[in-house]
Amino acid sequence: GMMGEGMMEDMRVIHALLTNHDRISRDVDDISAGIRARTTSDDAEIGELIGTHVGQMKARVDGGEAIRHMDPLFREIFEHHDEIEMEVERVDGGVLVVETSVDPQVELLIRQHAHRAVSEFVADGMARAMEPTPLPLGYTEG
Repeated sequence: GMMGEGMMEDMRVIHALLTNHDRISRDVDDISAGIRARTTSDDAEIGELIGTHVGQMKARVDGGEAIRHMDPLFREIFEHHDEIEMEVERVDGGVLVVETSVDPQVELLIRQHAHRAVSEFVADGMARAMEPTPLPLGYTEG
């Protein structure tokens, strides 16, 4: 199928973030039922893109509009999208995101996404984005 306009815009922002990954800072803390992540940049334009991207991805999770279909972790996240609570706060240079779930299995997905997907995308950019993300240890599909 053809990519809709929304997907094209999402991909433009993702590409810009991946190619500028070395200008992004990210801290993730595990909290009860999920994670708290602060993702920022000293570059105002990149900081704005971070905020745009997180808004786009929150809308995708809320609406169950999957992305990264080839990635087993992302497939499972969108399979359980309605069990994910996501709060986004704009901060200087980016965002503070709190993501939680009452389901311990979905909590594993949230943590894996934060640590093994997004943080690795920030660390390694496009090269990492080309690789799939494994499902977390202890996760049972279904």
